[in-house]
Amino acid sequence: MDKNTLKLYAPRRDMLPSAPTVTVSVGDLVPLLVDAWETDRNWLRDFCKDEVSVSEDLYEVLLAYHQIRRCEAA
Repeated sequence: MDKNTLKLYAPRRDMLPSAPTVTVSVGDLVPLLVDAWETDRNWLRDFCKDEVSVSEDLYEVLLAYHQIRRCEAA
């Protein structure tokens, strides 16, 4: 009698479906996030580890701004 074996393979990460995304302008997003932060909304904490994609030029501006703020605080 043959033994049937079942082999299970985990899917590769690049084959997993990605989460749905929505494109939002920075001008629409920032005021809402600022208000949620200033009013200490609990739901904002639920998303604190979520990643946000930004354009390369915005990223460079944010890095430069962060550096300036650190220098001002020192």
